[in-house]
Amino acid sequence: MALTSPWLILLLPLAAAFLIATVTRRSRALSAALSLAAVWGGFAIALSYLPAVLAGDGRWQAADSITWLAAGGATFQYGFLLDGLSLLMLLVVTGVGGLIHIYSLGYMKG
Repeated sequence: MALTSPWLILLLPLAAAFLIATVTRRSRALSAALSLAAVWGGFAIALSYLPAVLAGDGRWQAADSITWLAAGGATFQYGFLLDGLSLLMLLVVTGVGGLIHIYSLGYMKG
């Protein structure tokens, strides 16, 4: 099973930070909306894996990796491994991060 969405969870906030710093710096509302969309988009993608983890027998995992370095007989790969514990941590981090974004919008309003 090829997983491309863990890469999206990682790259959405990174892309939003780049766009906010370069394009939407003048518009506070657009910057806030872009930031919230990136964080909650990552949470939604992580949440989409929950049914597959709950339906499994506790050993559910999927890996997607790219070859980082191949030298001689050794191959080093970089990728993601998704199981129940890592999914729970991913949901906690993205969920709390989204709540922090919402709190900071209210805190910085005035």
